Amino acid sequence: MAHLSLNLVKILVVLLVAISSISSYPTTAQAQDKATEIYKLARQVHEQNLEYEGYTYWVLGDLGAPENAQRPQGLKPGRKLPAFSFTEFDGTKKFTDKTLKPPYMINFWASWCVPCRLEFPMLSEAIESGDLGVPVYFVNTGELSKSDARLFLLTYAGDITVLTDSRSKFGNQVGLNFIPVTIVVDADGNIQALQPGGLTELTLKFFELIAANPGVGGFDRNNPDKMPTPKN
Repeated sequence: MAHLSLNLVKILVVLLVAISSISSYPTTAQAQDKATEIYKLARQVHEQNLEYEGYTYWVLGDLGAPENAQRPQGLKPGRKLPAFSFTEFDGTKKFTDKTLKPPYMINFWASWCVPCRLEFPMLSEAIESGDLGVPVYFVNTGELSKSDARLFLLTYAGDITVLTDSRSKFGNQVGLNFIPVTIVVDADGNIQALQPGGLTELTLKFFELIAANPGVGGFDRNNPDKMPTPKN
């Protein structure tokens, strides 16, 4: 009898684990709701880009007018982020494409860059509030004076990670001849989205959503009023 009861307990445990696993997957309706949410936000970003002549690259549909498109040639959504080796801003610790575990966001900035200085507080606050579900790495590049950058960073004593692209090696490699540039890297190490120029609260919200839901949603800038049919 004890042996039978033990087997019954084991069966129940297996069934409970199976039920739990099934319930953890999103339903079709939930997936559709998330795709709709992403599409609506993508459309808002698209309209914002049209108004302010911005452009957002996204693997599931670029946002903005083609004439405003500009990006470093070595950074292409849908492809692997090129190999890099950054150094901790005030230390010797190295951060490379081999050791930095995706997903994450990278923000290229410099203290002399006005749009960088404007978006830095917004990103920092999003990190502090926990709104960003992926780590953010601020990569200082093209800096004229490291002491100026250090002075600027004194304002941000929170939990932010600042790295240095020494002698702009990575920037030169990928053609990063303007900043800021923000990249969303997915769990496979591919560039999911890229924003040349300053971020807005709306663009950041969009990046937060697609980083948490890679491969979900879609947008067609040639037919912005219609939500694309999800691909199976």
